[in-house]
Amino acid sequence: MIDKLNINLIRFILLALIVFSIIYGILRGEVQIVLRNATNICLDCIGIG
Repeated sequence: MIDKLNINLIRFILLALIVFSIIYGILRGEVQIVLRNATNICLDCIGIG
């Protein structure tokens, strides 16, 4: 059985990986790509794009 210390360690490692991934994506400029794609999808859905 996994004790509370191991669960907290797993949570911390996952949180660190998530934060690292977000920062890495921001530094690569992927925010603009995601926003551009989201805008295109939204405009297509309402029939403008």
